[in-house]
Amino acid sequence: MKKEARVGTGMTQTGMAVTGAAMLCAAALNAAAGQPRLLAHRGGAHEQDENTMAAFKASYDAGLRGFETDFRMTTDNRMVILHDHTLEGKTDGKGFVEDKTYEELRPLRTKKTGQPLPTIEDFVAYFKDKPDTFTEYEMKMPVKELAYSDERLEMYCRVMWEATRPMPPGTYCFTSFDHRVLRKMREMYPDAPTGLIGGTLDDKQIEVAKGLKVNQIACVMDVTTRKGIREAQKAGFKVTGWPTVNEADYALGVALGCDVICTDIPIKLIEGVAKPK
Repeated sequence: MKKEARVGTGMTQTGMAVTGAAMLCAAALNAAAGQPRLLAHRGGAHEQDENTMAAFKASYDAGLRGFETDFRMTTDNRMVILHDHTLEGKTDGKGFVEDKTYEELRPLRTKKTGQPLPTIEDFVAYFKDKPDTFTEYEMKMPVKELAYSDERLEMYCRVMWEATRPMPPGTYCFTSFDHRVLRKMREMYPDAPTGLIGGTLDDKQIEVAKGLKVNQIACVMDVTTRKGIREAQKAGFKVTGWPTVNEADYALGVALGCDVICTDIPIKLIEGVAKPK
């Protein structure tokens, strides 16, 4: 374990000691209770050109077996991978994904390394023969100006469901902040594994998750207690903790008892404090 890889610039001796103690605590908990599964958030957003096939492949080759990514639907019902509402932030395009055809998006490239926008078919084709993986497919909804009608929402769920049929059971979960799409996915496909993404995991959020009939809950770790996570797990939910941008965040996720930790620095973690799972 290389200490210098885990100490940020400008950290005080006290900060180094606290971080070191947290790492020892995390290691002890891992040995006692088993490590959470790591998800490469957007393929490893702080290490790669996020949400590109190059990012997913790099993280997989480094040993990652968990992933998280984002899907938006074009006007002609194609699913492309992009987190942001608009194209300007990450690509050389302009406007909203949901206001474009796939042919309009196909020539676009990411600003960072010039990668094309992947489709859900690209993602599934790469991962379908890798049954040891698990992916959270986040279902992204458009801005209010382009809000989906019930018919469009059904189309979104249908395209997601049909595109993921080549994936082995147990290797994916459909997640979202949006309650409408979670309800619609459950209504149309009762066996679809779903997950609610939120902030604080407390009794209120657990009741919401029960109402939505989801299988898992994602929570912001900084505002969630160990008790909240335990109660969710007792209720039958798996818990994903986020965000994780440094080793201290990872140690917090382990200490809280998360089943899964979603991280922007997956390769750094598996080379240091976490073993691939």
